[in-house]
Amino acid sequence: MTTEEVVNELQSIKNLLAASQFGENQLWNAQQCADYLGLTRAYALRTVMKNKSFPQPFEIEGINALRWNACEVMQYAVKHRVNVTN
Repeated sequence: MTTEEVVNELQSIKNLLAASQFGENQLWNAQQCADYLGLTRAYALRTVMKNKSFPQPFEIEGINALRWNACEVMQYAVKHRVNVTN
């Protein structure tokens, strides 16, 4: 196993541990998703969040805003090897 592979595996473990600290129903707005992914909100919305493999958002009645399941976003980051800032 190369050093890069070890670093990637450790990052994956770190992300999974971070995800376990959130309840299954923890929801993030677009800014929180972007912050976790280390991207600007505008860039995340324009590119990553439009990708069909990115978790689907929830539309919450009454607040007219989209939310994403935090655990799903973290799992996406692990699966797609996005370098997170945490």
